[in-house]
Amino acid sequence: MFKAINALMATIAVALPLSTGAAQATPGWMLTQRSMSLGNQAVDQYVYVSPNGLKLNMPRQKINIVMSAPSWTVCFYNENTKNFYTTSFENWMLDINKRMGGKADLARGKWTKGPGGDVAGMKATQYTAGGATGTGKGANIRHADCWVSDQISVPPKISTMISRGYGLPDTPYFPLKVSYVLNNGSLNNVLDTYRTQQSDIPDNFFGLPQGYKQVASQAEVMMDDETQSILRDLVKD
Repeated sequence: MFKAINALMATIAVALPLSTGAAQATPGWMLTQRSMSLGNQAVDQYVYVSPNGLKLNMPRQKINIVMSAPSWTVCFYNENTKNFYTTSFENWMLDINKRMGGKADLARGKWTKGPGGDVAGMKATQYTAGGATGTGKGANIRHADCWVSDQISVPPKISTMISRGYGLPDTPYFPLKVSYVLNNGSLNNVLDTYRTQQSDIPDNFFGLPQGYKQVASQAEVMMDDETQSILRDLVKD
């Protein structure tokens, strides 16, 4: 598994137009992660982050989420359907708050800074917190544990988005590993980083590719071709 991940990351690194003069590049990081950020099912994701932007790529689903300075508008696009959807940073934060439920309480809770350690060959700091309160997703969390990179610092907009999305302390550093212990005693690993790599990332890498069609919702971007075809047939009937 790890050989395959390393090979894919090497391919991605070669494919990035890092040495062209057409676009300015900024030192950043590429991460290979396993994440549950899109729901209850863990998916592989590749993260590209620099002081100028963030890109989350889910290669199996062909879904991408990008945001960049100075507007930090959030854009979702699907490489298969060629659909995209954009929303303001503020509106997306409101949407995340609605979906997170109890995890939002966890993000606002008291986190305790722990010892340093190592995650995927990178120096990191541990944070722990008691369970979430309230109702909704996250309300059944007994204990939370996260590790944030000591080396990957990010702009406030990115740190706020990560904090809200995973229910984490809002630090200026990027998270590498997140786990929850639920009230029933089960352990949920919601984020795990397998590989990290420094690289210059072109600023235009955080933009939308040409030739995509704008749709009215994030949900439409997340749908695959088969699902969209079924919905179109239902509307016709």
